[in-house]
Parts: sequence; structure tokens; C-alpha cells
Amino acid sequence: MWDYFIAFFFNVQMREMILVLIKFTTKFISSSLLLLLSKLDA
Repeated sequence: MWDYFIAFFFNVQMREMILVLIKFTTKFISSSLLLLLSKLDA
């Protein structure tokens, strides 16, 4: 019973971490692209 609960909890934690990672990565990539575009325009 507890094993199942712990496994479920860790799955939720992992999902949250992955979502945060994806958000951070997309934010980083978009800002990098914006920086690149502004450099190309200049």
C-alpha cells in the first residue's frame, strides 16, 4: 500500500519537475531567439 503511494507521489513530483523544465527551456529558447533577431536587425 505505502509503496504504491510513494510511487504515485514521486510520479507527480517528476511530472511537475518536467513541466517546470519544459517551461524554463521554452522561455530560454524564445529569449535567445529574440536576442538573435535583435542582433540580426542591428
